[in-house]
Formats: sequence, structure tokens, C-alpha cells
Amino acid sequence: MRLLHLHWPHLPLALMQARASASFPTGPTILGGQPWMPGTVIDASPEARALGVRRGMALGAAHRLAPEAVFLDPEPDADATAIETAFERLAAFSPGVCGTADPHDPAFGLFEVQVDGLGPLWGAEPVLVQRIGGALERLLPGEPRAGIAGTRFAATVAAFHAAPGQPILVPVGDDAAFLASYPAGLLTTDPDVRARLNRFGLRRIGAVAELARSALVARFDAATAERLALGGGDDYELVFTVPPSAERRLETALGGGVRITRIGEIVSGNGVRCLRDGRPVDTGIPGYDHFAG
Repeated sequence: MRLLHLHWPHLPLALMQARASASFPTGPTILGGQPWMPGTVIDASPEARALGVRRGMALGAAHRLAPEAVFLDPEPDADATAIETAFERLAAFSPGVCGTADPHDPAFGLFEVQVDGLGPLWGAEPVLVQRIGGALERLLPGEPRAGIAGTRFAATVAAFHAAPGQPILVPVGDDAAFLASYPAGLLTTDPDVRARLNRFGLRRIGAVAELARSALVARFDAATAERLALGGGDDYELVFTVPPSAERRLETALGGGVRITRIGEIVSGNGVRCLRDGRPVDTGIPGYDHFAG
């Protein structure tokens, strides 16, 4: 699988500024509502962030940190319209497109495009990234940061660490090697887990990936070990689907020489559900919340 992730940092505020008919505030600016409202900060200007304002904090708390800031009311319908228009444009390149149109979602501004097999249509990956960026130039303000990798986590890390106009393209099969040098703190947002990673000398993702699962469990609880293992990026397996009626014939054809593990089934509806002992579980592997800063 090859996934292209496109990231527009602080897109909610950029969209608001692009729609502004009058002059836009130049000092500390906070998007989310007025200080007396019960909502949270959706986005903040660099001046406000320098005063300690962060996405997701209560508006009242943001006002105490930056009483001189201009507070703006959000326009979620306008934001959603802009994102949905971008989705439609991306669909012209690939049928596999996902993202969120909700500006309250921390992942707002991050788009995913499946780019497997698109070379004959749109050119090599560097050309494809350039074409997609050009197609969205008039729809979304600013130039996105782009990354392509074989796993969602690696593609996200690549996009967030890329410079505008300089995509990071992880070679096929190199996700684990690419992630190895990045801080292990990217695997979790839990401050206690981050502190223990540092205390155990596990400062890079590669060091975590080298540990056996039993060693991770010995240092952390089983649930944390699972999260760290799933977030390491080294998840390459051949995945395919077989109708239930053909499952036995497949096993006979392979003759027991290839190990096959059933990992799930395709059902009607949208999304992916993870089950343990038949019960839904939240693995809590969204990746590092880059939007928090």
C-alpha cells in the first residue's frame, strides 16, 4: 500500500483569514468562540501560541493566558464546504480519499489519498504530489506538507516533518527504517508513558521496535505495550480476501506450506472495527497529536 498524506498546519485559522472581507487581526488571535462561551480553542495564531494558548483548551483558560487576544467565532459550515470541495477534487485522482470536515477534530487539515497504481495515470510519485497540490491550490489556502509511505503512521510522520514543496517519499518497504530515528514520544501522547520511555532509554522509535513484545510488557502494562508495538510502523504482511466458501480450497491449494491468519472480515457499512474476544476495543493508536502545539 502507498498512502499520500497532505497536511495544512492551522487550516481552520487560514480558512477564516481567506474568507475575511475586511482586515484580519494581526496580533494574538484565537478561533473557537468568545471567552465566556463553553467551547474550546480550535486554532490560534503564532502570537497566541507564544502566550501558551493551545488547541483544545477551554476558551476561558485561553483568555486568562492571552486577555489581549481577538477571539473569533468559528464557521464550521463554511469550513466543511471547503473541505468537501477538496475531497471532490481529490477523488478525480484516486477513489481512496479520507479526512475530516469537522474543524473541531484535531485531524482537521490532514488528508489521506491512496496512490497505489496511479503512476500510469498521473506520473511518478513526485509528479503526482505536485499535480495534486496544484489541483488544490485554489481551494485551500497555503501549500501543504506532503509525505508518502506504506503505512498510515509513517505517512503522517513524513507529512508533518516535510517542508512545503519538499515532500518526504519513503521508499517501498522502508517505513520501519524511516521511523527508527524519530523520537519515541511520537508513539504516544501520554506524558507518563513518554517519561518511562525516556527513563528506560527508549528515546527513538527504532529502539522500541527492536524490543520483543515480552520486553515491552515487562516495562509497561500489556495495553501500553500493544499500543507501542502497533505504532512502530513495521506492519508489512500480504493481505487478501477470500470468500468463506473458498477458504478450505485455499488451504488445500497451499498445502500447509504457507501460514495464513484470519484477521477479520468485510461487512457492509463504513469504517474499521477492532475486536478482542468478539468485543469492540479502541486501540487508541491515532498517532502523535501534532496539532496540540
